[in-house]
Amino acid sequence: MGLNKTSVIAIVIGLVILVGEFWLVFGGAGNAGKAVLDMIVVIVNGLIMAFALLLLVIGVLLLSS
Repeated sequence: MGLNKTSVIAIVIGLVILVGEFWLVFGGAGNAGKAVLDMIVVIVNGLIMAFALLLLVIGVLLLSS
């Protein structure tokens, strides 16, 4: 159970990205009513969420190893 820097950094980055994405979708872009921006966010959102979840999983695996 080694708490190394890489896993902590990966988890922190993953959480920051997830929080940022939720803010964009529910707070920022959602209320602006900009269809193009919303569409870009939705498309990019899937990729970024997958990346953030991957970072979280990697971080947890590194922590548990």
